[in-house]
Parts: sequence; C-alpha cells; structure tokens
Amino acid sequence: ADAAVRAVARKLGLSLRDQGQLTVFDEPARDPRGATLSVVLWAVGGALVMGSGIWSMHFVGMLALALPIEIGYAPSITLLSWLAAVAVSLIALFIASRERLGTGALLLGALTMGGGICAMHYIGMAAMRMEPGIVWDGLWVAISAGIACGASAVALLLFFGLRRLKGARARWAQWGDR
Repeated sequence: ADAAVRAVARKLGLSLRDQGQLTVFDEPARDPRGATLSVVLWAVGGALVMGSGIWSMHFVGMLALALPIEIGYAPSITLLSWLAAVAVSLIALFIASRERLGTGALLLGALTMGGGICAMHYIGMAAMRMEPGIVWDGLWVAISAGIACGASAVALLLFFGLRRLKGARARWAQWGDR
C-alpha cells in the first residue's frame, strides 16, 4: 500500500509541475515596447504558477518518502523554500522573454536558475524535522548543484530552440512527450 501511495504522490507531483509550466509557457509574456504593467503582472503571476507547480512537485515527492521515523516540517522554512521556487521561476521567465539567448545570458541564467533550484531543494530539506537529522556530504551537494545548473542550461537552450518552430511542428514538439 505504501508503494502505491508513493507512486500516486509522484504522479500528482509531476502533473502539478507540468500544469504549472504549460500554463506559463503557453502564453508568451513578451512586450517589445517595454515593461508595461500587464507584462509585469503576467510575469509575477506566471512565476507564482510555475514556482508553485515546481515546488509542489518536490514537496509532494518529499511527502511520498517513507522512512521508519517520524518526519515533520517547519512551516516558516517550508514557506522560504516555496519563495525560492517562485523567485527562480521569475528569473526563468525574465530570461525566456528575451529575443535572443547569448552565451553570457545562457551562463548567467543557468547559474542563477541552478542556484535557485538548489536553494529550493536544500531549504526544503532543511525544513524537515526528524531525528536523526540530515548529514550532508559536500561533494554530493556540489555535484547536485552542477547537475541543476547543467539541466537549467539545457532547458534554456531547448526553450529558445523550440520557440523558433512554427505551426504543427511547434505543437508536436510541445506535446510530443505526453
């Protein structure tokens, strides 16, 4: 029964993440004339939706973890983890709103987004209340940060590459993994 609950929680988390990202990236928040109020509100709303989708996927995944000890979560630290997810989503939307993705923007975006993803994850882990506590291995933390930055770079490259597609090819590329 526990395995089934964890499987359902994992599927729910992935669904929440996907819905958040589809909602945000389905309507571009770009205005070539500058940052109008509607563009700013769209970006903030998009960051709230996407950040909440990403965060809820991770948090539901953490809830699906079955350990032989009791686990609790500190509400204020958990909220801080959510805020990190929303902030990194706002950064991602800002980068995605650019016309071009140059090398500098790619590197800065990947480092910033990867750092934000790590912040969300490790702040969320720090919110866990359990005995014994978590013992971190610096090497694995650094490796995970490298993976987060690398995955962020790939995501940005894919997003900008997919944005060039038009018509049926664009719809196929967007929905091909479903």
